[in-house]
Amino acid sequence: MFPDLSGQHLDHYHLLRLLGTGSVGQVYLAEDQRHSPPLQVALKLLFAFQLAPDDLSAFLNEVRASLRLRHPHIVPLLDLGFDPQRFLPFLVMAFAPGGSLRQRLPRGSRLPLGTVLDYVAQLSSALQYAHDAGVIHRDLKPDNVLLDAQDCLLLGDFGIAQLTSTFGTSLRSNSSIQGTPIYMAPEQFQGQPRRASDQYSLAVMAYEWLCGSPPFLGTFMELVGQHLHTPPPTLHERAPELEIPPAVEQVLMRALAKRPAERFPSVQDFAAAFQQAAALSLPPEDPTTIVCPPDSTSTQAQPPSPVADLLGQGQAYLGQQRFNEALTCFNEAIRLDPTSVAAYINRGILYQQQGQLKLALSDFNQAIRLDPASVVAYINRGVLYQQQGQLKLALSDFNQAIRLDPASVAAYINRGVLYQQQGQLELALADFNQAIHLAPSFALAYYNRSTLYARQGRFDLALADLNEALRLQPAFAAAYNNRGLLYQQRGQFDSALADLNEALRLQPTFAAAYTNRGLLYRQRGQLELALADLEKAQRLQPTNRVIAEILREVRQALKRAEARSVGK
Repeated sequence: MFPDLSGQHLDHYHLLRLLGTGSVGQVYLAEDQRHSPPLQVALKLLFAFQLAPDDLSAFLNEVRASLRLRHPHIVPLLDLGFDPQRFLPFLVMAFAPGGSLRQRLPRGSRLPLGTVLDYVAQLSSALQYAHDAGVIHRDLKPDNVLLDAQDCLLLGDFGIAQLTSTFGTSLRSNSSIQGTPIYMAPEQFQGQPRRASDQYSLAVMAYEWLCGSPPFLGTFMELVGQHLHTPPPTLHERAPELEIPPAVEQVLMRALAKRPAERFPSVQDFAAAFQQAAALSLPPEDPTTIVCPPDSTSTQAQPPSPVADLLGQGQAYLGQQRFNEALTCFNEAIRLDPTSVAAYINRGILYQQQGQLKLALSDFNQAIRLDPASVVAYINRGVLYQQQGQLKLALSDFNQAIRLDPASVAAYINRGVLYQQQGQLELALADFNQAIHLAPSFALAYYNRSTLYARQGRFDLALADLNEALRLQPAFAAAYNNRGLLYQQRGQFDSALADLNEALRLQPTFAAAYTNRGLLYRQRGQLELALADLEKAQRLQPTNRVIAEILREVRQALKRAEARSVGK
């Protein structure tokens, strides 16, 4: 076992403490004493590479390629050196304070699809950059993915990748196989790593993040046989309780193909396909709940009154998002009639739209105290609970609304959305079907059922429901967006573009539609149009990291295209 060198110096680096030991070396937290105050760095001492003096020049030349790699998601390699006392090289990297993904996510951890999408976007961007620079990683695994102070991913050990390609036979294991068997591509076991090998390893990690286990486990020889010859189990086979969209699974299975030629042309193509496949399961393409404003005269047994007039006027202001005027109307209605259930419900809806959820809940509770049989009050409180993630309370309110009024379309739709959110797809389908039975001309019911069908991979049924929703409500922007995604998955790019254009005409601030149209343009090679759409999407959702990663990749693709054009 190699000794702990904490407290010692290597060149101008003071080794503070040992951070970890891997198969090829030790990693220390160190201080670069050329700086004032000293700069904290990570120093990796490569005890697996014992170099003869004649090898030193070749070693330095090999690693210099990695020194040139500069990317937001690659750990910067700052320096390299050689310990003449032990004949060992060392690499100096920026220190990532967040540790590794393996430390953050122990084996068995599962991540939401949106998080996996984000991780794949970040890592594929770094890998594509490295591939374009002629560098293959060869050892992609969660242990080599670090996190910075903002929890952005940083891909490490590119220097090791470069070294093993040249000095692999000098490893103490005397093996020319480079990588970690659980994550290695079939061709790596045959000593033939290539760019597509990194794509395979990234797909293995995405698979593990989604279901908690990599495709294959076992001894080294068992892993060799499985990666070379055994088809990976589907996500449904590995974790049947998960509701992973079939399109996502198909993308992963292609990236896990045994033959490199059968995978995606590049790791960035894999990431783009993964993004497109996942799009149907990400907001705002999800099913939509219904907020139910009461009829302004619903609680009036007499002819229209001043309170009813105020409620009608307040609802009109609310529809125009003139919140201050609406609040004035509802407050005055409550002053005139403190027992007005409709006034409390309307004011609760206003507070909910403004994000004042405690005030909204207080008003819905008061409405139910005044009228325990108010179906509309239970529906609105259920939507609020659902918004807060209190799904049991939301389900209880929707059930109560249906007990009070078995013909409540809104209650069935909202309960169906909740069931779908919980993965209880058969119950969700039953509720959407009942809503359509009760209100066959209600476009939202068809739209919500289409999202469920798409999640199940029943794309023909999803398309039929979207067509019906648009027939009933021709100005339904979200339905155009979703239908555009379905067309895009089918390769019907002209139809997809027409639908996304219409979604944006109807709703010019629809960030998801700009993102999807940008992805469509990217897929068609229309990079400048893709860039324009994605920049608009980012302005609308500046904190959306998925959009930021796609935008970064498109900018890089544009730079590559411009460089090729100049070189002609």
